[in-house]
Amino acid sequence: PLTEHLSLAEQVRQDAALSPQQIYRRAANAVFYLESFEADAPDTPSGEASGFFISPDGIAVTNYNALIDTAAAEITTRDGEVYPVLSILYGSTRDDIIIMQVGKTADSGRTVQAFPYLDLADPASARVGDPVYALGAPLGLRDTFTSGVLSSLSRSTGGREYLQTTAPISSGSSGGPLLDAYGKVLGVSSASYANGQNLNLVTSVNTVRTARYSAPGKPYFDYFKGAVYHLTADRPELTLTEGETQTVVVA
Repeated sequence: PLTEHLSLAEQVRQDAALSPQQIYRRAANAVFYLESFEADAPDTPSGEASGFFISPDGIAVTNYNALIDTAAAEITTRDGEVYPVLSILYGSTRDDIIIMQVGKTADSGRTVQAFPYLDLADPASARVGDPVYALGAPLGLRDTFTSGVLSSLSRSTGGREYLQTTAPISSGSSGGPLLDAYGKVLGVSSASYANGQNLNLVTSVNTVRTARYSAPGKPYFDYFKGAVYHLTADRPELTLTEGETQTVVVA
């Protein structure tokens, strides 16, 4: 019977799931702490976030908002080694995603042949109520592992679509992975509702899966230099004729 077939398929799916301990052990070494620096203060971090590798070659993901208006960035892996972010391969302000190239030679002089990395999930198979796990550095507390469930598959806010989860994230978690029950990345931790409880927003990993990028990308400093971001006005369209001047409120 169909009902018996469906229940059997669900049992197979549940049997394939990993324990939280297994997920943490598989994922922890592929997640890093990220610090960014401004041009006028190259020795003092101006921001902190999280990120994760998606390739053994050092290709990694974080949030776009973590790097805006910065001149350099470096990552610290779980073993304490510090590596430079060399270039930007892809950036999307709309999706709040950066794909970047991390150098393989650490500040200590150590060179790695391959970084541990995470596999990407297919969000189409995700369902409300599925267990999920966040890994990152909330408030700078590195290597923090939290759990929850998917509470919405489509939450629209600020003109963007997110996954919603009860897995706790905080400032500093931004850019870290949200993992499914198989240890694969469902999304990138992005934001929370400040006045709510367990209302956390995650950018779907589809934004990474569909991104078109290629190495070596653009050098980090050149990518952000002289650019203007997140420009919005009080009119969606504005047409000017030659010599005409109009005023709009910009935020």
